[in-house]
Amino acid sequence: MQLCIIRMMKKTLFILPLVCLFAALPLCAQAENGGGKIGSLAEAYAGCESAAAARYNAIYHVDILQKENEQMVQRNHTFLAATAVSAVLLLALIALAVFFTYRRHRRKMKNYEQDITSLQDQVSEVSQRYQNFMAETMQNLDHLTDDDRKFLQDLSEHIIASAERGVTDIDAIAAEMHISAGMLRRRLSQTLSVTPKAYIQQVRMQQAKYLLQNYSDLTVAQIADRCGYTQLPNFTRAFKNFYGIMPSAARILSPAAEASPPRG
Repeated sequence: MQLCIIRMMKKTLFILPLVCLFAALPLCAQAENGGGKIGSLAEAYAGCESAAAARYNAIYHVDILQKENEQMVQRNHTFLAATAVSAVLLLALIALAVFFTYRRHRRKMKNYEQDITSLQDQVSEVSQRYQNFMAETMQNLDHLTDDDRKFLQDLSEHIIASAERGVTDIDAIAAEMHISAGMLRRRLSQTLSVTPKAYIQQVRMQQAKYLLQNYSDLTVAQIADRCGYTQLPNFTRAFKNFYGIMPSAARILSPAAEASPPRG
């Protein structure tokens, strides 16, 4: 009996796996069919999505807009780069212009400083010469009498007044003083040991310098005319020969350092 039961159990253990195998075959087939359906659904969804995207692109021109947007971005980048380069070049040009302008003005300032220094040296030299001249003149006048001083004062006033009218002739000046030209020569030779021509030139130059230093509203040409010079070049040449500088340079001399004008 037990032997029969054992044999039946062996047969059952042999048959049971086969039964399970045959029972699982339909389930596998069904699962395979279901997987195919899922794959088909996924493919269909993908196709619909592509079709929808294509229709959207066709309607709204998304591709064109995207390309245009990329092109616009690229143009903006190019414009910004060009603007930056232009700004840098402009700043460089401005810097160069400022640099060369500064150098040119500095060079001019150096030239002006040299001119001023040279003019100051000339002024100092002229001042010294004039002081020496005035010292010698005053030394020569110490021996003069009151009558001689009055004569020289009247003569200076007549020379200045005649020069303003354009008269510089010795005979005319002597006639205005009611003396002869010969007497005028003798008086000047006795008092100052100079000729009338030299004394007239001295008075005219002193008057010109006085006007240059004290009447800035008068031009050099007007002062030359008041001193009896109808031609400005002649006045400029005579002034430079007498003082050693141009008339325009005499304006910067301090009037306080100079003697009074001949007219007193």
